[in-house]
Amino acid sequence: MQGAISTDKYYIAQIHNMSATDSCTLYLDFSHLRYWSETHVKGLAEAVTERHYRFLPFLRRGLEACIRKYEPEYWGKAGRQFGANEGVRPHELSSAVTRIRI
Repeated sequence: MQGAISTDKYYIAQIHNMSATDSCTLYLDFSHLRYWSETHVKGLAEAVTERHYRFLPFLRRGLEACIRKYEPEYWGKAGRQFGANEGVRPHELSSAVTRIRI
């Protein structure tokens, strides 16, 4: 792990890439969750992996807030407003955890 300072720009870059590629999924690196679990919030990584369904609404809201902040134009397209007038179902934003070692 390179440190907590690099993780904020890592996810901001992912949000910009989501906009550029019209993606709806942000990939959370498990090593980042583990780092936060060890240094800030005890048990965070385990809780998210074992009870992901309970954390999903909060992860989604956090992702929506970050998209509104860093890619507001994409939020208009991927957020709740997308497709409202065209009768198209809006994108479903999601997050996925990667690099989990079993």
